Amino acid sequence: MKLLLLNSKSFVHYRYEKYLTPARRKGIKRGFLTSLGVGLSWFSMYFGYAVAFWYGVRLIIEDKDKINPTYTAGTLLIVFSNVLNASMFLGQIAPFFEVFALAKGAAGIIFSIIDKKPKIDSSSQLGERPNGLNGKITLTNVHFNYPARLDVKVLKGISLVVNPGETIALVGPSGCGKSTIIQLILRFYDTNEGSIEIDNNCIKDLNIGWLRSNIGFVGQEPVLFSTTIAENIHFGKDDATDEEIKRAAKLVNIHEFICNLPKKYNTLVGDRGTQLSGGQKQRIALARAIVKNPKILLLDEATSALDTESEAIVQLALDEARKGRTTIVVAHRLSTIKNADRIFVLSDGIIKEMGNHNELMESKGLYHRLVLSQMYEMENFLDDDVEGGWPVLNRRVSLLTSSSFTSRGSSQDTSGIFFKELSDTKPSVSWMKLLKISLPDWPYLVVGSIAALMMGLHTPLYGVIFGSILGVLSEDIDKLIDLNTFYCIIFAIMSITSFTMSFLQTFMFSVASEKLTSRLRKEIFSKIITQDITWFDYPVNSVGSLCARLISDASDLQGASGYRISTLVQTVSTITACTFLACYFNYKLGLLVFAFVPLILMSTYFGKRLTVGDILSDKSSLEVASKFVTLCQDCRVIGKHANCGLAGSRDIIYINVEQNWRDGTALRRSSVNFSVSRMDIIDFDHEGSVRKQLRLISSREILSLCTPPPAEAGVMWRVRLGSSVVGELRCRYR
Repeated sequence: MKLLLLNSKSFVHYRYEKYLTPARRKGIKRGFLTSLGVGLSWFSMYFGYAVAFWYGVRLIIEDKDKINPTYTAGTLLIVFSNVLNASMFLGQIAPFFEVFALAKGAAGIIFSIIDKKPKIDSSSQLGERPNGLNGKITLTNVHFNYPARLDVKVLKGISLVVNPGETIALVGPSGCGKSTIIQLILRFYDTNEGSIEIDNNCIKDLNIGWLRSNIGFVGQEPVLFSTTIAENIHFGKDDATDEEIKRAAKLVNIHEFICNLPKKYNTLVGDRGTQLSGGQKQRIALARAIVKNPKILLLDEATSALDTESEAIVQLALDEARKGRTTIVVAHRLSTIKNADRIFVLSDGIIKEMGNHNELMESKGLYHRLVLSQMYEMENFLDDDVEGGWPVLNRRVSLLTSSSFTSRGSSQDTSGIFFKELSDTKPSVSWMKLLKISLPDWPYLVVGSIAALMMGLHTPLYGVIFGSILGVLSEDIDKLIDLNTFYCIIFAIMSITSFTMSFLQTFMFSVASEKLTSRLRKEIFSKIITQDITWFDYPVNSVGSLCARLISDASDLQGASGYRISTLVQTVSTITACTFLACYFNYKLGLLVFAFVPLILMSTYFGKRLTVGDILSDKSSLEVASKFVTLCQDCRVIGKHANCGLAGSRDIIYINVEQNWRDGTALRRSSVNFSVSRMDIIDFDHEGSVRKQLRLISSREILSLCTPPPAEAGVMWRVRLGSSVVGELRCRYR
């Protein structure tokens, strides 16, 4: 809303695009290093073949005249087979080194947070827990400055005593230290000098959880969670009963309003309480603060952000709530603290004046000047309102009536239906749409596809060469001596071409992916900031959800143009060439083994198709977590409601674990490996009967190489996920 009021969409879009540029450059740099690593792994593999074959043949030649030669064709075959298998698996994991690098970087940040020991640990079980609390608060010579601003001293020797059941007010110009005193009592910070005591107990000696559970706090901007009214009040006390929740609501004069709602206490308040007016949110926050019946109540400008009508209603609720409690009120509007027992006037970090309202007005000091200044500003404001035709007490539309709330509530219900339909249908788009969004990067895609196609031909080419070597080894060792140099040169050439092609394949698609991600994030952000206000009322379009989607959706679309597509092109090229060659040299064995390829593809496809649904479900869990993280921008929310966040994180973790168990992820993967194993068994069984018929090449070696491993056969699921995300984005932002 502020963005629309300031008409700064272009400026914000420019700033967002500016921050995307370095991210894109770093992504391209990361892709370059990854491509270099992939190319070197392929180069090392084929060049190692050349060296091993050249040296192995020399050893065979030297031992061929011995009675019991150490080096034979069988020895060379064993070494080659082991090196081959090890190299193939090494080549498969090379592209994932980037993931390990990212995980290492993320782990550094995560563990730095985990290992950091806070000076004030809100989860600590240490400290005293007195049996009772009277509510006497004593500040003695308190000096304080914020750790982030060590050069600015906020409090300079504050001393005051608040008696049990007394209401005091802290007033003064901005920056004089009023809110700082509230935060020190809650022990968000510790004093530099001096002490704060409650019932003659230093708060540093008290258990933090116990201390905060006995203090009710309401700030200027109420923070509500995206759940029901009852749950929001329940957060104030873990074991609160329904009767206690209703009693707290009655005390702050909001019970009647809640009962007039269609779902009463089960009504959703929306993201950050957007379905409620400011006064209603403030009273719910006040009910949350007093549901635990605290002996101490801290009010930090609880009515300063409200209009006149809402302020009057909330003020009545505050007056009722503070009865019998030690109350400290920080107020900007001095008219709200006339009834305070004592008023402390602060300026420049010290107490300038002290007394009740009448005493301070008679002394005609700083408090007197502040009151006159506010009265003068209010008179001018009222005069301007009357002359301009604005109604004074009805400047703002209130949601006190159930009908107005119901109308907004209906929009929420509609969004829920929309979200359910969106989740159920899982819209996807065609291949043409995926290609269209990648069209601006066609030069990179063309070069990368050609390189992937060439890389796909390396596997069958290796099969032909290795099969020829086996044929020569089984027939005439002297002939192999003549061909030794030729085969070594072929392997050396393959090492160079594999390095070049794999580097181009990985790097070109990495560049295309980063450009696509950056372009889509700019487009999504542009669409978000141009939507009308009602669009943001839907729960699926909350701040947390939108932030999560900006991060995840564009990245998921890399499946339409990234490394996975290049792997798909390479795999198709390999399968096509290997099928032709295998059937050409021995069609019986070739057709037999390739009969299992569809089984592997089907097992992987159906398994990964279900995985797409799992990931989309995880995305919605991430959005829920993002909503809570967005709410926890204020340290007060974390300090007062840390258990809520911990419970929410546990839910997200356990839900995913249970989902994987329920969907049988392990069973799906084992079915693919079972298919490959059965293929090898039948292949070896049938191979014994046809081995003698092979002349130039071993179909077994070709087929074992050309059959794509499950990781490559299942690459389509990432493309499927990208298609689903594109479809969802079209529904959401069109």
